[in-house]
Amino acid sequence: DMLLMSKLRPYLHLGAVMYNRALDKYPIPTQMVTSAALWCAGDLAAQRLEARVGDFAIDSSTSITEHQYKSIDWHRTAAQTFYASCVWAPLAHHWYELLDTIALRIVKTGVFTAMVARQAKSGSILGSSKGALVAIKLVIEIVALHPISLLAYFAGIGFLNGDSRNEIVSQIKRDFFPTLALEVALWTPLDVSNFQFVPVRHQLLVVNCGCFIESVGL
Repeated sequence: DMLLMSKLRPYLHLGAVMYNRALDKYPIPTQMVTSAALWCAGDLAAQRLEARVGDFAIDSSTSITEHQYKSIDWHRTAAQTFYASCVWAPLAHHWYELLDTIALRIVKTGVFTAMVARQAKSGSILGSSKGALVAIKLVIEIVALHPISLLAYFAGIGFLNGDSRNEIVSQIKRDFFPTLALEVALWTPLDVSNFQFVPVRHQLLVVNCGCFIESVGL
């Protein structure tokens, strides 16, 4: 309620200030820590919702809390956390900076701008340059980042889980295209909002929050 929010507001503001200072001074380590924390939390929450506890018998000497703790696949969580921190975060940090640079250069050439300008005249909330920038980023994100990051995820997580090369290749062949289609459908609205309203330095944080929601939701 409003009273709770008023009490939390100073702490939220302090947390935001501390986060921005850390991001200014140590950008990649800060992104690594936040990525690890959100992916770890998302995987733990997802495991609770996957009804893993129901796969085991609970005897009378074991409490539910103890059983849930023992039923968590900590190796899986560790793999997700390591991948998020040491692979995803550094690459994604540079990706969103590079994406912004590429999109700005394309906008300066005038490509897409005329098309988006017509939409702006018809009542769109996007200005021509801003709309073109968002559209270019979205196209590159869908064409480049989603398929490449998905392949890297399957390969990286498979390797960390001890899967053989044949098992990893088999999973990619089976799951790549259905997962990619789902990724594009789920992430396009978030990507548009992210590119439109969020500064580049905070876009990875928004994406990681989306990953948390995706882990729990799926």
